[in-house]
Amino acid sequence: MQFNLRTVAMATGFAILIATIAISCRQHKMDDRKMTEKNINYPAAYIVNGESNTLSVIKLQTNTLTDTIELMGPGADMPMWPHHIYQQQQRLAVGVPGMDLSEGHAGGMAGMKGKVLVLDALKGTVVKDLELPAMNHNATFSPNGLELWTSQMETSGKVLVYDASSWQLKNTINVGKQPAEVTFSADGLTAYVTNQMAASVSVVDVKNHAVIKNIAVGKKPNGIVIRQ
Repeated sequence: MQFNLRTVAMATGFAILIATIAISCRQHKMDDRKMTEKNINYPAAYIVNGESNTLSVIKLQTNTLTDTIELMGPGADMPMWPHHIYQQQQRLAVGVPGMDLSEGHAGGMAGMKGKVLVLDALKGTVVKDLELPAMNHNATFSPNGLELWTSQMETSGKVLVYDASSWQLKNTINVGKQPAEVTFSADGLTAYVTNQMAASVSVVDVKNHAVIKNIAVGKKPNGIVIRQ
């Protein structure tokens, strides 16, 4: 098959047009979320503002508010009521249950979906918007940073484990009813999950993604912290 100069020029122009459209779509998507890249290259505290769907950034050296990160997405993709935040190196994981949990953790509606927003802590931009099958309480990275764990606040209690690079679901761990907080031991070998409706804590082998024990505790367990 032979090509003349005009054919090559048209083909080249067509390729440039496609590339331009693709780039424009990517830029448009970022513009829809109204994410402005920041330069948070200082020790900082990140505060979750549930009702305004934002993160406030306080510079620790001066104890002053220096930035506000808008989490709003376009249309139906809008995150609602961010609740918990965790840091792993230069990444932030924000649990977004989709309802206001500031005055208690009851009252979730059937079919309500949650989210996890993963942000670049230095740039203040969302790098992953992960929709979940059900509302969640928190989301946290495993200590080695390879996995992202998040609870599903349903009566059929589950913890979802995602690959922290591909964001593919790796495993589903069955725990107690309506799990809330997920946290890890310092050595990263064990995870602990508070189960509100079951009044228990599930102890999970991190490597095998398996519950090794359920411990009965007080009514409506919520937060948990590990001291070693």
